[in-house]
Amino acid sequence: MQDIKRKIANAFSERGQEAADAIRALIDELEQSEVEVDEEALGDRIRELIDAADPNDKVQEAIANAIAKRMQAITNTVKGKDLTFAVKNQISAAILRAASKEEVKNAVNAVLVKNDISGLTFEDVVDFAIVENWGDLNPIFRRLHKTPVTKFFYNADELKTAELLAKQWDKTGESEKVIQELAVTGKQIATRYVYKRQRAAQEDLDEIEKSGNMSYFLRFLNEELDRMIVNTIVLAILVGDTVNDAANRVTTFETIGSKTTSDVFTTVNALAEGTAPDLKAIRLLCDSVKNPFGKEKILILNGATLTAISEALYAAGGTTFYRPKDEIARMVGVDEIITVDVLDADNEDSDNEGVFAICMLPDGYWYNEKKALSVTFPKYEENTVNYMKERNIGGAIHDLYSTAALVRASE
Repeated sequence: MQDIKRKIANAFSERGQEAADAIRALIDELEQSEVEVDEEALGDRIRELIDAADPNDKVQEAIANAIAKRMQAITNTVKGKDLTFAVKNQISAAILRAASKEEVKNAVNAVLVKNDISGLTFEDVVDFAIVENWGDLNPIFRRLHKTPVTKFFYNADELKTAELLAKQWDKTGESEKVIQELAVTGKQIATRYVYKRQRAAQEDLDEIEKSGNMSYFLRFLNEELDRMIVNTIVLAILVGDTVNDAANRVTTFETIGSKTTSDVFTTVNALAEGTAPDLKAIRLLCDSVKNPFGKEKILILNGATLTAISEALYAAGGTTFYRPKDEIARMVGVDEIITVDVLDADNEDSDNEGVFAICMLPDGYWYNEKKALSVTFPKYEENTVNYMKERNIGGAIHDLYSTAALVRASE
């Protein structure tokens, strides 16, 4: 509000006190307004009223403070980010305890009425309280291509075939122009609901609300549910979901690292038993990913493998040093290297034993999401509240030869 004070203070001309009544009338008018007032417009209106006035410093400061205070009050009623901490906590508690979407809406509206807050819709408040940024919680998933389609077609023929190449027309020729006949194959993106469910004891919620931390807890809860959903999906894409029991596994995403032979979407390179991946093996892997349209190419491996291929010596017998990750990325021909723990080829206790590295064009991997659900429901017989998020989602590799996996050769 310092800008408002400054504009008002600078607007007084050579005459005085009579401007006060006019400005108070303006404040009364603002009291009846339910819309946000533009600061520049307000400044212009005030200058018009006081153009012929020059109040003393005390009156000038009082007027400036009064208008600044009212402007702040108006801002509070139309911008969710300016809700007080206490109101945010009450809204969060209402969302966390409600048993249905309609109940959530009624509970939040009741909080707004209770606190005499106008100008905010239910959607404004909920958008403030719950930020849906689940796709950004994982550096791999946020690069994937979201598509509205659930089926696409592809042709795996090489460019250097007579069926695909363009022809030249000879005006002296008498034969009909050759018709290109493509043998296309359909590929389906199947979707199923992937969910994550949490439960909180009512007594714990009472303590959280009493301490004034409901809004923090709500944000944590939403991020935790979203993060675990997206991380499980990425696990399924890279190496497959082998952690969950068979009935609960995420299976609607095409897996890259579990393939044992190459196909038109994934190149599989194998290292013999006892062989560790080096820069050359990683470079050959990345080179096998075709990128005719210059899309972003990423390399995915674990920290130990990155350390191994980054190691270098200043000279024979010299000190060991490690090249930075962006330098290694340039050396193997990718835009970025992402390290993940799920690729652990040499750990015999790992469910994902056998996968050293994966290179891919993230934009070449398509996923379809039909619907997302977020529900809260109490279980009174156990004095608990359940929170659950679900996404009807699935994915598949779309671009030909856009993924590659470096794996341990099977015995």
